Amino acid sequence: MSAIAGVSRRGFLSGLASVLGLGAEGGEMTTKQSSMRRLTVTSSKPFQDVVTAFEAAVGHPNLTEFMTQLNGAKTYAEMESVVQAAVSKAGFMQFARFDLGAVIRKENGQDQP
Repeated sequence: MSAIAGVSRRGFLSGLASVLGLGAEGGEMTTKQSSMRRLTVTSSKPFQDVVTAFEAAVGHPNLTEFMTQLNGAKTYAEMESVVQAAVSKAGFMQFARFDLGAVIRKENGQDQP
């Protein structure tokens, strides 16, 4: 049995069902299991060089424009065309970017966490 932050999977799903108002009183919740792959890169290059190279291999569309075009697509072929125009030659596209240290910096009033 897997655990998330010390909570069993069954406990987590039960708690989620409760928060969503599902379970015994009403509603139904299904789960789907997905397989993931993790890629580990070991390099003698400096970390920033590796990050820069990876970022260069990822498409960075204007997401406002991308969503407007995606929502305007009338067919699957049109939608596929919008997506293909946004991905890089390597087939990657950035959907979102979060600065996880921003909250800490704001709390501490520092330029760096």
